[in-house]
Amino acid sequence: EKTAQNHKTAREFVTKHKEEPFFLYFSPLAIHSPVEEVPQKYLERVPAGVTDKMRRYLAGSLIAADDAIGKLLAAIKKHGLEKDTLTVFTGDNGGLVKDGARNDPYKGGKNTMWDGGVHEPYIVKWTGTIPAGRRYTGLISVLDVYATAAVVAGKEAPPACDGKNFLPYMTGEKQG
Repeated sequence: EKTAQNHKTAREFVTKHKEEPFFLYFSPLAIHSPVEEVPQKYLERVPAGVTDKMRRYLAGSLIAADDAIGKLLAAIKKHGLEKDTLTVFTGDNGGLVKDGARNDPYKGGKNTMWDGGVHEPYIVKWTGTIPAGRRYTGLISVLDVYATAAVVAGKEAPPACDGKNFLPYMTGEKQG
């Protein structure tokens, strides 16, 4: 239940700092390999068609993370912070195939340089700034979060930062 505790702490942080600018890095441990302990309440929500034990554990962990992220977004909305909050959801690598992950349609997974090891979800939300449903098909990296966060905070990214501000691409101002 580390993910449940982490999201509770994250929600409390939002409530405590709702009147001031803040940066919150929320990294749920739920879906990180190896997945060995998944509370029964999440396993019960995994579709019956998922029969492989490791895949059931991964799916249950994903459900736990989804619940936690949903509650965090609800806290942001509850405090009227959606228009003031840039939310980035991403991963650091593809799933570990030996632990039940599937990175379809890509070959490979975590610890490989194949597409299945380096493709990751990247979901960005900023109500009133990034149009809902906007799809960006260019390349983007977790390194870009640093440069973008600096711009959102009214600063410039340090010269040694390899990331780029992704906001102009998300708003449609720039193509590439």
